[in-house]
Amino acid sequence: MLSEDLITKIGGDLEAMPPKPGSQREIELLLTQIEAKIRAAQERGCTYNDIAKQITASGYAIRSSTLRVAMQRRRKADPKRAK
Repeated sequence: MLSEDLITKIGGDLEAMPPKPGSQREIELLLTQIEAKIRAAQERGCTYNDIAKQITASGYAIRSSTLRVAMQRRRKADPKRAK
C-alpha cells in the first residue's frame, strides 16, 4: 500500500537520480575530442564499462552502452575505418 513514508522515499530517490547523458549531438561533440584517448584506453585493456565509469567520475554521466553505441556509430560513419 502507498504510505506517506513510501511516497516521500520515492520522491527522494527520484531527486537523487544522476543525470543521464545529453543528446546524441552532445555525445558526438565529446567523442570528437576524446575518441583517440578512448581507443588508447581500450588498447591498454580497458572496457567500455571502465571508460564510462571514468568519464562519469570526471563529471559527465554516461552509461557504457551509450558510449559503446556512439563509438560504433562513429566507426561506421568513417569510411577509412570500414573493414
